[in-house]
Amino acid sequence: MRLANLSGVVAPDPARRAPGRGAYLHADSRCWEAAKRRRVLPRAFRTAEGLDTSRVDAYFADA
Repeated sequence: MRLANLSGVVAPDPARRAPGRGAYLHADSRCWEAAKRRRVLPRAFRTAEGLDTSRVDAYFADA
């Protein structure tokens, strides 16, 4: 599954059409939890800013 960085907000992009830098991971909540725990998103999105991941959290909570 692709994640898109939309001006500091990380959002799921299942259609893979959102503009901007993307990061990929398995569409599995365990993979998402591991990515958060290891703090890999700033490196994947090449940013030092804090990222809002609430949209992805909600996506996996609904799944």
